[in-house]
Amino acid sequence: MATITPETVSLRLAVPEEFPVIMESGTRAFIHDPVFNYFGQVDEFLDIDVNSKGRQGVENFIRFLLIGAKELKGRVVVAVKPQEPGAESSPLKVENIVGAAIWLPPHKRLAPWRVPLFIRAGLFRGFKLWGVGLLNRIILDHVDKSEKALDECYKSRGIKESPEKSWYLQLIWVNPDFQGQGYLSVLMQEGFKNNGGDVPFTLEATTARSRDRYLHFGFELITPFRIGVKSTNELGLTTRGGPGVEVYSMIHWNDSQKEKPVATS
Repeated sequence: MATITPETVSLRLAVPEEFPVIMESGTRAFIHDPVFNYFGQVDEFLDIDVNSKGRQGVENFIRFLLIGAKELKGRVVVAVKPQEPGAESSPLKVENIVGAAIWLPPHKRLAPWRVPLFIRAGLFRGFKLWGVGLLNRIILDHVDKSEKALDECYKSRGIKESPEKSWYLQLIWVNPDFQGQGYLSVLMQEGFKNNGGDVPFTLEATTARSRDRYLHFGFELITPFRIGVKSTNELGLTTRGGPGVEVYSMIHWNDSQKEKPVATS
């Protein structure tokens, strides 16, 4: 694998004008993701090149996360591959933004009581694209279970702070055309370096492959949980009586918390 250098990639905060390009990149990365499949009640894998309602739902959800992060003073970081010499200059070309990370700061979350934010960010348009049970799938079946897993992990270490006192990695991805070239690593390291404060980092991995990548970056796996039980299979595709999708809440502790022992009963 080639070494990523300043000459091969630049990292910077995104501007809102770039959100459509970032949405396109994120849609390509998550079009077959099990959790996105479950949120969208997908019966079969979506075709990235077909402008279906399901594809629009993925794009709309990423738009919601981008706008939500902007309003909550989060950080949307993009990895940009410089254009080839002689190429027409355009900072908004899809092929130049090869990946992105959406970070939410401590105590800033897309909570369901933020109704005006949900409206401005366009989540309710998702009802037309992903069905009226969307909030139940996102909030009750996903967010609540993840928060419970994090709470139990903190209590087991005797940590009194809330898990919300962490930088939350809402999404991170690399366009499939550029995966395996080190861009994910530089995006993650940028977050570790520039997200301020001696606080932990939290996230959810949606596949075993992404879970293993995050373990490599120093995250700790806590008790997995399942969503979509009895309504989806392991890939998030709708099926009656399926086992559901396994999701992995993970924590990258700060230096002081790494040393705390896990409580035993």
